[in-house]
Amino acid sequence: MSAPALRPPPDTAAPGAPPDPREPVIRLLRDLSSRPAGLSEREAGRRLGRYGPNSLVARTTRTWPRALARQFTQPLAVLLMLAAVLSVVAGTPQLA
Repeated sequence: MSAPALRPPPDTAAPGAPPDPREPVIRLLRDLSSRPAGLSEREAGRRLGRYGPNSLVARTTRTWPRALARQFTQPLAVLLMLAAVLSVVAGTPQLA
């Protein structure tokens, strides 16, 4: 029995579908309303005004005590600590 033949990707992807790495570059440029040379100054200015700058929002820095405390408030960590406490209370500390 032979393996099924691979089909090429469909012409149109479903909305919200992840991008296909086999997508032809020309189609990506068309979908992004761009061209191989990039955007014109006018189009770049228009998109900057509409969408804002292409930058990440700076997050507050986390201190190491806060990061450590967050590790102990994860549900699985709480469950494991509770199981350890119950095993010590039950008299079987070797299971803790």
